[in-house]
Amino acid sequence: MNRAKNVRIRNRAVILMLMPVTTLLWLIGWTLFWTGSKTKPQKPKPTPQTNTTITTTILLENEEYNT
Repeated sequence: MNRAKNVRIRNRAVILMLMPVTTLLWLIGWTLFWTGSKTKPQKPKPTPQTNTTITTTILLENEEYNT
């Protein structure tokens, strides 16, 4: 019976030690999320338009040779 009580106390002690760390990490994450959503999204830089034409060619082999 004494062991079960010690385990229960140890579990509570671990939870109490981890609670401030968890709270701090949550606060940092929430702050980063909140400030990130307040900033305006950056507009992409316009790319210069180039008129490049692409031509395709099909080369066929002749089966007849001129002899």
